[in-house]
Amino acid sequence: MVLGSQPKRTNDLIERLPPRQRKALLDLCEERDVVVGEEVYKENGRMPYAWFPLDSMFSELTPSSDPPVEAFLTGREGMVGFVMALGYDHAPLHCSVQGSGKALRIAAADFRALCEKSERVRGFAFASAYFQVQQTARNVYCMRHHQLGNRLARWLLMAADRHQSPRFDVTHKFLAAMLGTRRAGVTVAATELSARRLIRYRRGEMEILDRRGLERASCSCYAYSVDAHRNAFRGE
Repeated sequence: MVLGSQPKRTNDLIERLPPRQRKALLDLCEERDVVVGEEVYKENGRMPYAWFPLDSMFSELTPSSDPPVEAFLTGREGMVGFVMALGYDHAPLHCSVQGSGKALRIAAADFRALCEKSERVRGFAFASAYFQVQQTARNVYCMRHHQLGNRLARWLLMAADRHQSPRFDVTHKFLAAMLGTRRAGVTVAATELSARRLIRYRRGEMEILDRRGLERASCSCYAYSVDAHRNAFRGE
């Protein structure tokens, strides 16, 4: 796995904090179970909490488009609600849970107060924002220039990294939204990857059978996203 060789239920952003700041943040957090499809924020709606995924995934979408398009995907490498560190209390995009699991949440007021007190906490929120802005820009490029099959391979690799497992649940409906296409297109692309024995997909369950093969099937945007994540925290 690119984002960590050993499965663990933690959040990389929090783990990078110095002990004192990490404890201050964790003391204000509560652990929650989240499930696929759960709405976190509505577009332009208030954000009552900031979220730190542990082994779950959150997707931020542009729901006003048809079909909706994923702006970025967040797992244990980052946080959801980083705009709070910039002083905003309304969500710029629609956010929902894409992968069930555990996540930590902290009340918006507590998070903003902690950012004001701690330069390191604020700095890591900004680093997360920087990475997600890069990811959004790359998604736009990828959708414009790369074939659906390559884009599907890329998204599956990103999802596996964040789930810390080659197996995870995902529906055609969600994949279509993530990739900004119709379900029929997802079916064709997934069937092609299955025929090459790179994945197994049935009844909403995805399994990556050949990770290296899937990396070769992916477009260059997957490697770019890995480098972007590394560079966002360079020097920290």
